[in-house]
Amino acid sequence: MKSQWNVGATVDNQKVNVVVSGANAVMKASNEGGRETLRINATGTSEASVTFANGASANIYDLNIGNFYSNSGKNSLIIYGQGTNVKAQSINVGKAGETVESYIQFGGFDAENNFIAADAGSLSNGWEVKIAENGKLKFLLGAENAFQKDTLENADKSKAIFQGQYVKSMQADAVELDFSNVTGLEDGDYWFAILSSTQSIEGTNNTFNNVAWDWDSIIKIANTGDMVYNGYQILNNTLFVNMSMVNVPEPSTYAMIFGALALAFATYKRRK
Repeated sequence: MKSQWNVGATVDNQKVNVVVSGANAVMKASNEGGRETLRINATGTSEASVTFANGASANIYDLNIGNFYSNSGKNSLIIYGQGTNVKAQSINVGKAGETVESYIQFGGFDAENNFIAADAGSLSNGWEVKIAENGKLKFLLGAENAFQKDTLENADKSKAIFQGQYVKSMQADAVELDFSNVTGLEDGDYWFAILSSTQSIEGTNNTFNNVAWDWDSIIKIANTGDMVYNGYQILNNTLFVNMSMVNVPEPSTYAMIFGALALAFATYKRRK
């Protein structure tokens, strides 16, 4: 599937959702002044979204989500599924001073409502990344994204879900993490490679207010699921988040354990 397109919702209560799915699905953005641009903008109470899934690909110059005409509404780019590959030069999400909700979401649900985690390198860019006020990067994580290591020294930064070139600015709560769909892991510590950059992201100056980033305020844990958050680490210009899996036995398992203990105690008393 090949097409030129520009997505926008300009009527109140309208929902526009473009889905690009499948290994042979290729989308080409509209040409604006010689630059191929994908602009997702909703106004009023409208919603505008574009989904790339299941091996689809796109090569965009300017990726603008909710930072142009929008002053309210909801704008989203959703990326999930094995082999899905979206590339952009410049990425801008959100708009300062407005109430518009704008985000890029990694991971999602297929047509049968089955959860699909984001694959490594699902979004990469070659120049600037700006996450402005009311802009977010949402990560719906699965067991596919987890890895165990005693040390991160040899961790592969190319496994980061979002591979940025020049991460220029972020606001508070800009990185939202959801672990509620992480299942099937044994007890233990796991690391998730969230975001990487070719430049340093530790102590980088925020160009909006010229102060050093505070990652503790930027990272927001929306849902830990069955995991426990242990903090983050930045190594090789990559943001890693550490989580522990704690599998809590089902109530029926507790009943079996207590039943076995009671039987053992009764047997012990009879022998006494």
